[in-house]
Amino acid sequence: MLPRGLEERAELRGLHDNLACFTALAGNIEEAFENLALAIDDSPGIRELARADPDFDGVRDDPRFVELVGEE
Repeated sequence: MLPRGLEERAELRGLHDNLACFTALAGNIEEAFENLALAIDDSPGIRELARADPDFDGVRDDPRFVELVGEE
């Protein structure tokens, strides 16, 4: 289920990236990866940004993170 903001304003692509960061920081790992994947689908340049984003420090060692963004 998408948060209401994404349902109403799907064209705001940055919402997926912001939600991925927020959920990663909150420890909602599954949701973080789902939103990160959607953010990358919307804007492939997010991969490079996510690699350096400290919001993802808690999930950086997860193989799914490397699968989504690649290695530095």
